[in-house]
Amino acid sequence: MHFMAENVAWIHDHAEGSHPKMIVWAHDVHIANNPSYYIGYAPKGTENLGGFLRTWFKQSYLPIATSLYQGTFNTYQGIRVTTDTAGTAGEDTYNYTLGNVGIPIYMLDLRKTPPGPVTDWANGPHVFLLYGLGGEDLSIPGPLKQWMRRKFRQEVVYDHNG
Repeated sequence: MHFMAENVAWIHDHAEGSHPKMIVWAHDVHIANNPSYYIGYAPKGTENLGGFLRTWFKQSYLPIATSLYQGTFNTYQGIRVTTDTAGTAGEDTYNYTLGNVGIPIYMLDLRKTPPGPVTDWANGPHVFLLYGLGGEDLSIPGPLKQWMRRKFRQEVVYDHNG
């Protein structure tokens, strides 16, 4: 992840203008706010891309996550692409609550949740459903802000096939 972060920093540092802005599109696990979360094959305590970018860019780093409530998604096994289906998320997940808001696509700014039920809910503990490139379940319980402290984007149905 350090090499990915160095590439992002280099592009940022060599962009024109005094305050360059850029978008880095990556899996939620890579850009998450929790700097020590990484999937099983990495050594324990390995920082992810988001951890490095948060350290280097501080409050200028704004990760935005997507959430799958139900629908289809593509998985990759070598060169083989398959389509998997995620059923409706369980009631113990953030995905379930976010998917039942009744708005198809929206942003939730986690910087501005007022004290009370919304903040209590965002602090969990609930499970945030995540699926890896091969369809493996990367979900873990914890506060929603460990993933995206700033903003959160919800797509009720995510379908790569149109």
